[in-house]
Amino acid sequence: MPHIRQSTTVARRIEDLAEILGARPADWLVAFARIAVYTAEAAGDRRAGLLRRGPAPDRSVVIDLSDAPAADDYERVDATIHWTTDGFRWAFTEFDGRLVARRESATSTVVTLEGAYRLPEGAAMPNAFEAAKVTADTAVELLLRTIPDAGAEQSRSGA
Repeated sequence: MPHIRQSTTVARRIEDLAEILGARPADWLVAFARIAVYTAEAAGDRRAGLLRRGPAPDRSVVIDLSDAPAADDYERVDATIHWTTDGFRWAFTEFDGRLVARRESATSTVVTLEGAYRLPEGAAMPNAFEAAKVTADTAVELLLRTIPDAGAEQSRSGA
């Protein structure tokens, strides 16, 4: 199973991210995971040089975060993530990994998303492996960039 690791620094306190990641239920994350996968699937199509024609198959995206441990003083917040998809040509069918937030300073945090993913069935076709890799990289990058802002919006709305 291929492995992926991406990090970004966000201008948010780690305490804020701990609250976001601890928000339950984590349903707020599903919509953003879905957007990341659909956008990544289009990137995979472009990489493979294919245009999707006709009706799209039924598709699903499911994502779940484990409970982030509570603490009084955070230096690091670590949660497991399980992300599955079905009905996509290039997107991984399963991603298991960790979402880690680490204090960089009083006002910034490094967020890392890493894990292993299962390639889609068609990844053995010519150009398919590269398309699947581009899709996985894009989906993880988009979700990683979205989590801090998406969670903050969720907590502001009281959902």
